[in-house]
Amino acid sequence: MNLQFPLLSGRDYPFVPKERFGGCPICGKKIENGAAYVHGGAVYEDTTFETEAFFKVGYHSKATDVSGCGQVDVVKHLYGGQFDLNFCSTSCVRAFFSKIVDEVERQVEQNRSEEEPTP
Repeated sequence: MNLQFPLLSGRDYPFVPKERFGGCPICGKKIENGAAYVHGGAVYEDTTFETEAFFKVGYHSKATDVSGCGQVDVVKHLYGGQFDLNFCSTSCVRAFFSKIVDEVERQVEQNRSEEEPTP
């Protein structure tokens, strides 16, 4: 694992891995049977002239009926487009992300069809 931060900046293609069917940035394993994801950003709304921020963590299986999927909206439709999430320590930040991933896994298990492989 040779991650260098920031992962994306400037006019980078806004996707990691950069190749559509590339490898996981942590272990290098090919991503082909579903993907765990982190989505975040801000969208300018032409109708309200406002910017809305979003931040999501989830898993999308290969199934077209969304069985085996789960998603946590950490930030949803936040006007202004910027946010800060503050914690007392890095261990609490780690616990925060673990709770999010635990919830995604709970949803995936709840939504799994009997034929779905484990992510």
